[in-house]
Amino acid sequence: MYRDIARKRIIYSVVVTVLVVGVTTMACLLYLDRIQLGNSLQGKYQKQLFSLIDNVQVLEADLSKVGVTASPRQSTLLFGDIWRQAGAAADNVNSLPINHSSISQTSRFLAQVSDFSFSLLKLQNDGDKLTDAEWKNLEELKKNAAYLRQQLYGLQKEMNDGNIRWVEIKNEGGKLLGQAKASLVEEKFVSIDKQMQNHPTLIYDGPFSENILEIKPKVLSEPQITIEQAKQKVYEIIGKEKVEDIGVYSPKGNGKIPIYAFSVSIKGRDKKDQINIDISKNGGHVVYMIDNRALGNTKFDTKKAIDKGLDFLNNRGYKDMIPSFCQKNGNSIVVNYIYTQKVEKTETVIYPDQIKLKIALDNGDIIGIEAEKYLVAHSIRKLPKPSISVDKARQNASSKLKITNTRLALIPMNSTREVFCYEFVGKRDKDTFIIYINAENGREENILQIIDTSDGQLAM
Repeated sequence: MYRDIARKRIIYSVVVTVLVVGVTTMACLLYLDRIQLGNSLQGKYQKQLFSLIDNVQVLEADLSKVGVTASPRQSTLLFGDIWRQAGAAADNVNSLPINHSSISQTSRFLAQVSDFSFSLLKLQNDGDKLTDAEWKNLEELKKNAAYLRQQLYGLQKEMNDGNIRWVEIKNEGGKLLGQAKASLVEEKFVSIDKQMQNHPTLIYDGPFSENILEIKPKVLSEPQITIEQAKQKVYEIIGKEKVEDIGVYSPKGNGKIPIYAFSVSIKGRDKKDQINIDISKNGGHVVYMIDNRALGNTKFDTKKAIDKGLDFLNNRGYKDMIPSFCQKNGNSIVVNYIYTQKVEKTETVIYPDQIKLKIALDNGDIIGIEAEKYLVAHSIRKLPKPSISVDKARQNASSKLKITNTRLALIPMNSTREVFCYEFVGKRDKDTFIIYINAENGREENILQIIDTSDGQLAM
């Protein structure tokens, strides 16, 4: 009898142990799934915030450029782009997990910009000139766009610093901390709604950042690689000795450039501080990478960091690149590198072929890569000789500008065309602009605004 009782106790103990282990394992798996879902939502809403900031930045720059163009055709193009950017910004702001009442005025402002620019676009097409009142309205809209961009950038910094996570806002579910952080973000948008007239400032993301992506990617002509070959590329980019594990953060990789989307755990780091990296299925090139590790004190100056970026590109086969516009952000710097090609020994800047690197200023590591534009556009082009002289081209740029520098450049257009131009850098009062004059027919093709800041020279 006692043996039977003992046997039953042993059986019960084994069953209980199995249940405890099973429940614990299930709890761990659910916890890991929750973390993965949280990271996925965080990435999704961060990308929407980045897109919103990009839209508002381009919107502000276009509103600025309208005031210095000497070409009705260029004005028409700018108003068309303002209309498009304002509409895209409205879509992005309404996609964020924020109460509608907190963003109603921001949405209304973006809709008004879109509608007003469309009405001016029709006026330009009809050959009518803008009135003084309309010019004044454009100036006010530019100030509002500047203020909106500034406030959004502050919100982005809070997100990047880890003070706020979108998943906590979306899934607040009665949790005190979630409610407090959701309220903080909503108060930010309420503040934006109330103070749209405040403090205009200028912006950055590098020239020709949108229209390059309209063409069919050149990289699609390269042979496809396997997922295991793609993982080897990850090791090459990050360093095999640093990698603890490579997982997949998204099964969806068939966008404009098909990718393998990896989430990389680094030895000695918290699991949440992973590196996300996308490798193209064609050719095995890095398309995108972001490493959100905490940064230490600044030890690298801007020039040294830019040189580190050039070395990184050269060592990975990206030759004949030059640094262009850059922006320092805390203990990191973002640099646009542009491909160059010679026309009869004269260097021509090929703006479609650009790569953006984010470089840590504590140790010079590359902690961010955006190479999609380069992979979409890069090829060895057969460039023509200019059909008109530089002096003739200068006559077609605004007489209001004092030209300080000139060079040849290939720029992308919204129609997917690439146009061979003279690039004229000039000043009007305290503002600096770049004017692009077609080197074959003398037409004004585009305008960029240059902004000098304490952190570098930027352009939009």
